[in-house]
Amino acid sequence: ELEFDHLLPLIQTMVKNLKQKRPEHIQTGPAIREDNQTIRQHMELLSDKPELQQIYVLLSKSINRKLEI
Repeated sequence: ELEFDHLLPLIQTMVKNLKQKRPEHIQTGPAIREDNQTIRQHMELLSDKPELQQIYVLLSKSINRKLEI
């Protein structure tokens, strides 16, 4: 429910970084940090949307294969 204009600086920074660095070198988030507590919280927030949980798990495991979700 955010205004798209509020996301533009984040998107612009991401694109700039992708032009200068490899994606695996700028990856952030709970999967790369192996932050299992945050991952569990995210999965709980998605508990009523199993299709989104599946996507979340697939993306998280593609970032960090060591995760046990």
